[in-house]
Amino acid sequence: MNRQEILDMIASGKKDFYAAMLSFQDLSYLDLSDCDFRYARFNNADLKNVNLTNANLTNASLYNADLTNVNLTNANLSYTDLYYADLSKANLTNANLSYADLTESNLSNTNMEDARLRESKLTSANLTGANLRGVYMRYANLENANLTDACMRNTNLKGVNLDNTCIKNTKF
Repeated sequence: MNRQEILDMIASGKKDFYAAMLSFQDLSYLDLSDCDFRYARFNNADLKNVNLTNANLTNASLYNADLTNVNLTNANLSYTDLYYADLSKANLTNANLSYADLTESNLSNTNMEDARLRESKLTSANLTGANLRGVYMRYANLENANLTDACMRNTNLKGVNLDNTCIKNTKF
């Protein structure tokens, strides 16, 4: 499936892209809000500035995808593979990232206010300057993560692994 096929399907009212194969595709600047991308593959895809508000990406694979400045407000990303993904400047307000793998991902300057990250893997993730206010991240793994200048006020940190995590200037 390619960019034009996605555009044609959306124009015809289709929003179901279950298990779609979209790796290496340039989908930048598209409006994919309210779409169902469960089990879809976006590995190495260009998703810069995409609107994925209310999208369902449960069990999707976004390995090494470029999600710079993406809007994932209220999106479901539970059990999603975001290993090495670039989510810098993304809006993840109220998104569900429970059980997601964000190992070595770039989440710098993201807005994750009120997001859910229960038991997520954020090992070696870059969260510099991220807004994590009100995030529910019980039992998440933040080992070796960088939280420099992050805001973590009202964040649920019960059982979180913070071993070797950089918390310089982090606001708790």
